[in-house]
Amino acid sequence: MTGWEGFAFSFLNARVAAEYWPKIREGLFVTIGLAVLIVAAGLALGLVLAVLRTLAIRPLNWAIIFWVDMF
Repeated sequence: MTGWEGFAFSFLNARVAAEYWPKIREGLFVTIGLAVLIVAAGLALGLVLAVLRTLAIRPLNWAIIFWVDMF
């Protein structure tokens, strides 16, 4: 089996795709779920940091600015 035949057998084979489709679909849902959770957590953390910055506590503002600039 040449390189192209091996590639085609592994990635373009309908039987193999049908066999692994449930696992691929499960992985897709896990990825989408994690993405939604990460976006929600980022928005929540950003909102908390923004509200804390409005308190105008200088050392806290510096810490928040440092945190945001580093990460």
